Amino acid sequence: MPRPRPTPFAPVLLLLLGCGEVVSGGGGGGPSVGQRYELMLATQDEIEASSNAFTVAGIGLPPGVTLPVGCSDTSSTADADGDGVPTNATFTFTNPPCSITGVRGGTLGLTGSIQVQDASSGNNTAWSTTLTDLAWQATDSGAIRSYTATRNGTRARGIGTGGKATLITALTTIQDRPNVVDATVDVQLTTSFTPTVGSTLTPDQLPPSGTLILAGTLRWRRSTEDWQLDVGTITPLVYDSTCAGPQRIRAGQLVLSGTVHNQDGTLSLVWSACGTDPARSWTPSGS
Repeated sequence: MPRPRPTPFAPVLLLLLGCGEVVSGGGGGGPSVGQRYELMLATQDEIEASSNAFTVAGIGLPPGVTLPVGCSDTSSTADADGDGVPTNATFTFTNPPCSITGVRGGTLGLTGSIQVQDASSGNNTAWSTTLTDLAWQATDSGAIRSYTATRNGTRARGIGTGGKATLITALTTIQDRPNVVDATVDVQLTTSFTPTVGSTLTPDQLPPSGTLILAGTLRWRRSTEDWQLDVGTITPLVYDSTCAGPQRIRAGQLVLSGTVHNQDGTLSLVWSACGTDPARSWTPSGS
């Protein structure tokens, strides 16, 4: 069992979430139900944001989203080695016109820019991306999943073997949601993708079905809350390219481990179906 830690007296802060859940902060033990939901949102948002980054097609977009033709400005289309990866291109998005309806029952808009740089010569399909104020602006009529996620940082896609690929991510995301103080999410993650048997990762095509394994850290900050959590994969996430909508994980389990409100423990996220948020449970260390 972890040693008890002193808990300073502090008034309990209650925040009413846009989703209807109540978050309690302060010196309790472990995350509240609402805070588990917030950590799940941050994790799921990063998974959706990185899924398309294993190819250049749809890069910067969540799965299942296609923006209007010509909505972005592209600095260059040159591909010096012909491997399907731009030599050095910056895509700049503005809203309008970069928006689409029907995403989780609402509208998704895109602003900001993403730079893609070929990191190799020949058909090696390794590249790096730099995200600058790249923002997803999601709205829905009930405000349940309305939010703006603004990303700054880098992703590097390495050369894989046997059809596999690795993505190294170092990003900071600001999550702005109705009736909730903005949260800052810092991720340092290594994600590996293994296509299903018979499928391949092709730079200019959307990713096929496959499995994802994540490892690294996630730091979640909001007001006086500041939690550094280790990210681990218990069961590889099953990415299903045939699913409708951005949430395309139909099975798998991740854990976020660390200290939350003076309690050491693990938050388990278990996916069971496409389009459905993962189940969430907190287990104190030693339980």
